[in-house]
Amino acid sequence: MTKLRHDLLLLTMEVAEELRWEKEESKATKLKMEQKQKDIEQEDLKSKVMKEKLIPSEVDPILEEASGRTMENLNP
Repeated sequence: MTKLRHDLLLLTMEVAEELRWEKEESKATKLKMEQKQKDIEQEDLKSKVMKEKLIPSEVDPILEEASGRTMENLNP
């Protein structure tokens, strides 16, 4: 009976480890899918801006503001 219990314990531990791996893989897959969705949304936004063909005078302040923020982030 002791051998049977030992084998059952080992099998239970193996199953638990496999479930942990599957859970981690599932999390990684979910994060990858979320990142792909964000990338798609960003590309859609870029193409929308390009389609609207903003007047340069409207684009320049936006770019200046964005580049200013970037420079502030780089130079604390």
